[in-house]
Amino acid sequence: MKVKTVTTFEYTEFEYKLIGEEEEEGCEDGTLYVRERSIELLERLNDRLKFANIGRRRIKLSNYAGVISFGDIKLEILPKFIKRSYKKKLLTPDEVKERKTILSNLLQMLKYTRRLGVKEVNWAPLGYEKDFFEIFVYIFASNLLRLLNRKRDADYVRQYDELRYVKGKIDARKYGSNPARLHLIPCTFYERSMDTRINRTLKYVSYLLSRKVENRENYKLLKQILAVLDPVSLSPVNVDYVRRITFNRLNSEFKPYIYFCELILSNSSVSLQGSEIEFFSILFPMEKLFEEFIAEVIRTEGLHRVIFGDCDLLIQHEIGHLVTSPKMFKLMPDIVIKAENEHYIIDTKYKLLDPSDRKLGVAQQDLYQMYVYCKALEAKEAKKVKKVKKVLLLYPEELNEKIEGKLTLRDEIDVYIRTIPLSEDLGSNWNKFVGDLCRALSAMVEE
Repeated sequence: MKVKTVTTFEYTEFEYKLIGEEEEEGCEDGTLYVRERSIELLERLNDRLKFANIGRRRIKLSNYAGVISFGDIKLEILPKFIKRSYKKKLLTPDEVKERKTILSNLLQMLKYTRRLGVKEVNWAPLGYEKDFFEIFVYIFASNLLRLLNRKRDADYVRQYDELRYVKGKIDARKYGSNPARLHLIPCTFYERSMDTRINRTLKYVSYLLSRKVENRENYKLLKQILAVLDPVSLSPVNVDYVRRITFNRLNSEFKPYIYFCELILSNSSVSLQGSEIEFFSILFPMEKLFEEFIAEVIRTEGLHRVIFGDCDLLIQHEIGHLVTSPKMFKLMPDIVIKAENEHYIIDTKYKLLDPSDRKLGVAQQDLYQMYVYCKALEAKEAKKVKKVKKVLLLYPEELNEKIEGKLTLRDEIDVYIRTIPLSEDLGSNWNKFVGDLCRALSAMVEE
């Protein structure tokens, strides 16, 4: 009955049943069999991330993608980058025919938004059948080992030792306290050392992961990292310890790996006796990821200049406050395009639409939001532009049917609704994806 990795999709609802502490957790006939302790851990994580609605018998996932490991189960949650519907709500990884493309596209988005912080996301050596956790660990470990082989973090650390010669400053308070040791001089001095906060964090998390991974290649990579960091002390670290790390131009390359360590530690339960990860999650909010991805593609590909000519691209730029006295609730559109005579607003919405709705499925509060954005931008840019009349709402096509439409707000603001496909492999079809995005943006200037 046991299924090591169970795969499902965001926005999916499935059943679970509680079993005894001595029974084995797993999945059978689309139902998850779990111990009460596992549900308690899921609820604790959900209190922080709000990734699901957990009832007495059912779990309904929201728009998070990644993996959750608890008890005997790894629950892999894939983004809905597919148009197919599966009858079973819980599957084995090999039952998802598009899994390779889905994972590849998810990693491409993480790479583009710099959430991975690494340039290399090739996971082919690991095998496409591995779950997201093993893939993510492989990307972390292989890139970190490559960095450590050419660069080590080191800093001057205060040391104390009893020496036969003077080094640094003599600790006069301790000298002579033991007549039998008068030949030794107590000294405090600074010495360049690898035993830094960054290296302690990397070593501890690598040690935890080495006790959790099942893939032999990952285990070997993590052991090599531990060998490189052998001079570094191995001691437990927590999230507060990690967040106190300061970065500069000398150690900035380690920042994405520390981010990964913080991600593991903040969403994990580590046993203090055995220093083992009992429960962990690597989850990404797809709404935020989609927003950052679209903005970064527009910026790096220069689509704003291709479509709007000489203009400025503002990403998550504050344009005012909803409440002006006292100032509260900042207004920050995802993207603002500031051309010479006209300004445009682009807002991404990673959500389900209802095409049968006469508003093209767009939620009423989203239209209110766009209207407020336009009025706030007009007020802020009153000297440069009289009216902000063009808005684009961009949705993922796979969560919805293909939609191309326009709504007009109070006879003055045109809201264009477009969907963008994410089901094709972004690696091999990148130019097509950029072209689709370009056509969606062009809707605002074609009329």
